[in-house]
Amino acid sequence: CAQDASCPTACCEAEAQAEETTVDGIDRAAIHALAYVITTRGIPCSQVVLFGRSLGTGTALRLAKVAQETWHWTVGGVVLQCPYISIKQIVTDYACAATSFLIPTYYDNLATLRQLCTQVPDAETFKPFVPLLILHGERDEIIWPYHGRALYKEALRLGHPSVEAAFAPEATHNWWNLCEDIICPTSQFIKKHVIQRPNALQGQTTAATCRPSYPCQSGTPQTAGKILQLVREVNGEIL
Repeated sequence: CAQDASCPTACCEAEAQAEETTVDGIDRAAIHALAYVITTRGIPCSQVVLFGRSLGTGTALRLAKVAQETWHWTVGGVVLQCPYISIKQIVTDYACAATSFLIPTYYDNLATLRQLCTQVPDAETFKPFVPLLILHGERDEIIWPYHGRALYKEALRLGHPSVEAAFAPEATHNWWNLCEDIICPTSQFIKKHVIQRPNALQGQTTAATCRPSYPCQSGTPQTAGKILQLVREVNGEIL
């Protein structure tokens, strides 16, 4: 399009905008993905685990908050690998506090975490607190490990009953022992907070109750027992 002199400017601008990556665009894509999993695939909210790494930790944490506030969907858990307090704080680490004021407030994980811990839904919700696992490398040279510790300590301070953290001593930002540093703690976290007995799933939000809140193509919901079986099989394979 850019090489065609006869191409209308509006067409070029539309294509350029479509190729841009924005925070709003990332958030919308995440919301649509979660809606598809729950309303079309029929997977109960409490069996969905959101995983975010580095910049994606902001997306995952915000998605858990938006899902809970907008559609009353409480996901089974959130795993944050190499999380940060906020984008502004990362800038402060490398520059100075004054420079951070020039950075727009995109993802503020500390603020989102506080909202998830303090703005708990009604008691009728199956699992008001979203279980949280924080993974951070002690040798992370990009997002320093104090970010992960700050989030973990704040969750504990606010009384979060199901927050866990693992700080891998040899892991950097991009190098991790896949099994020991990521799969094992995540597997234990899922076993403890996500996998439940079939009778414990009664009364939770499922695809049948979620679907009216989000217009999406209907699908055939899977039974809770089948979902539990699939989760157990996957969990058994990675151990």
